[in-house]
Amino acid sequence: MVTEIKGFKVLPLKIPNSSVESYIFFKKHEVKLAGDSESRSIFFCNLPIASTTKVLKKFFQNIAIGATMESFTASYLTDSAEDVFLDLSKLTSDLDIPSEVDESSAKLPKNCGIVTFIDKSAFQLAMNKLKSLSSGYKVVEWPLEANSFGSQYFLGKYHSQVLDVETLSNSVSQALIDFDKAEKDSIEHLSNQRELVDEDGFTLVVGPQRKTKAGILGQQKSAIAKAESQKAQAKMKKKQKEDFYRFQLREKKKEEMNELLRKFKADQEKVRAMSDKKRFRPY
Repeated sequence: MVTEIKGFKVLPLKIPNSSVESYIFFKKHEVKLAGDSESRSIFFCNLPIASTTKVLKKFFQNIAIGATMESFTASYLTDSAEDVFLDLSKLTSDLDIPSEVDESSAKLPKNCGIVTFIDKSAFQLAMNKLKSLSSGYKVVEWPLEANSFGSQYFLGKYHSQVLDVETLSNSVSQALIDFDKAEKDSIEHLSNQRELVDEDGFTLVVGPQRKTKAGILGQQKSAIAKAESQKAQAKMKKKQKEDFYRFQLREKKKEEMNELLRKFKADQEKVRAMSDKKRFRPY
């Protein structure tokens, strides 16, 4: 009987008209530079479908009277088109999400949400009760209406994604307008690229095989890569030359020191020999 997984507490749920036991996972919502609202929020994962603010408020009224909610932020991806949240090669922040969608809702994974309470005492009351239910592994009934998962619910979800004739026509017309504008912008950008002058004062010459934007950009990338490679090679040769000269200087200094040491020892021998003959008179 697992009650905690990687910092998340586990709470078993009983869904109405379902014989399968479901689970939600929760923890205190923690973010860097957290404000007051984050310090009194709970992060939930694997919430049942159709989990709205109304359902969450009823849930906390049933398990912890006095734990008054302020708001519920649901994930935008939960009710999005299927191809949006099944692309596992993209991060949540990389998805094409409409600008009118709240930023915090757009960043939440599918079937996740954040519940913010009206004050810290309400948050603490709810958190303590959830932890108590989790540690005792008590199955809690999720407050959904009996027909929430019926065919009408899914039929309504399907119809909400189907555009009427007028809306579809306007959408297609706008897409064609956007395409024409993007094509004109691409041609204009291509013309500007043909007149491009680099930092050395040379004008970019476009050959017959380089009349497309992709061709010109490919040529530019190749030229930039070649220039970077030449710079790296020149830098390496310069470093090798400097190291070679340093080696010569070290050898020359070493030879000079050895020569001075040899002369010093020879002078010492001369002084010792003259002293032995009592002919050394330094004064």
